[in-house]
Amino acid sequence: MNKGDLITSVARASGLTKLDAEKAINATFQSISASLKNGEYAFVMGFGRFTIAQRQETTGRNPRTGEKIQIPAKRVVRFTSAQPLKDAVALSPKEAAKIEEKQPKEIVKVEKPLKTKNNKR
Repeated sequence: MNKGDLITSVARASGLTKLDAEKAINATFQSISASLKNGEYAFVMGFGRFTIAQRQETTGRNPRTGEKIQIPAKRVVRFTSAQPLKDAVALSPKEAAKIEEKQPKEIVKVEKPLKTKNNKR
């Protein structure tokens, strides 16, 4: 799923326009980024926690030349998933299908009746 797919999905699920959904998603990402830049963490209940970690300086190797190089220390983003997300991902395809069957289906309005064998229109 890319950002465009996420915007479309959020718009459909929430009843927002795509423009409003995009604004909401962008604001969410900006808020998480700002929190991480300030050295804080961002926790989304039921989804997970974004934190900052310090990666140590290490010695690497240039794959072309085999020469040893120093990789500098830097701050990186870490994500730890919450238990509900872990449980959702751990489901087998059959279990996921059973849960999906219980979800309400999207209602589609049909203006003209469909032609069937019994309806011969």
